[in-house]
Amino acid sequence: MVVAGTLSWWICTQLGADRPLFAVLVPLVAMSGDPFAAFSVSVSRTIGVFAGVFLGLGIEQLDLPSTALVALLLVLSLGAGLLLRSPHGPVNNQVAITAMFMLYLGVSPRATTVGFDRIWETAIGAGCAVAVAVLLWPPDPLAEASRRVARLRGWLDEDIERAAGLLADPDAAAAEEQLDVVRERSLQAVQDVFELKRGEQALRWNPRRRGDRVAFAEEDERLNGAARQYRHLRTITRIIADLADSESPPPENERRRLARTMRALDAAVADSLIVPPPVELGQLHDPRSIGLAVKLAQMVDDLHAPAQ
Repeated sequence: MVVAGTLSWWICTQLGADRPLFAVLVPLVAMSGDPFAAFSVSVSRTIGVFAGVFLGLGIEQLDLPSTALVALLLVLSLGAGLLLRSPHGPVNNQVAITAMFMLYLGVSPRATTVGFDRIWETAIGAGCAVAVAVLLWPPDPLAEASRRVARLRGWLDEDIERAAGLLADPDAAAAEEQLDVVRERSLQAVQDVFELKRGEQALRWNPRRRGDRVAFAEEDERLNGAARQYRHLRTITRIIADLADSESPPPENERRRLARTMRALDAAVADSLIVPPPVELGQLHDPRSIGLAVKLAQMVDDLHAPAQ
């Protein structure tokens, strides 16, 4: 942002601008720092600046009370922001912010002059923002993907170990608390999987990061695998919480046998060469233990399943 803003200011002053504030504002607004953005620049926000200038200039010409002007401007600009937003993103409020700024200037000739200045200064600021984001400091989806995989696998290690402990030594309050943690982390895993799809697109469009696509695909597969494990773990933790709250939990020997399987599974998730064998259902007698063993077997089977 510092480099792009300073460069934008310098270019505009060389072209005759006195104080090209708008050129500096664009990198500050558009360079989002999103590690999965194509150029770490929001094109929709830049377009919103242009739309806001023309909308503000048009609204300012109407002979209406100030409150009515503001209400009309907000309705139109936020409506335009819904159309000019990124896919599945929030409303592009840059349209309304820019239009309100134009309305604030008040006097038509002054607003028109500033409006035209804002257009060409915005164009230079946008160009500098894109150039800096691509050439100087492009986003790094591979590093972010690796960080999220490490975080998710660390969570899995913690949560499988805690679930195994709660299975061997039931504690209803602790089990419910752990279930809440697993639910939250499972949702985060799903969100990470969806966000990584944008990272693949960012690599495709960024010439400096394009060579990371193979390594990124490997991290994407690891993240998908960890997310699938969390789907199973959420159900398993729910069963353990129900058992902990039961007045007659399954026999201790069955619970401890299943807990040992979970700890072996934890080692496998942590990239150990140990793959836990499935629990022999014939060794279990309590239906709840059998149900838990079936879910653990599914977790083991899915451990090395290929990414969908």
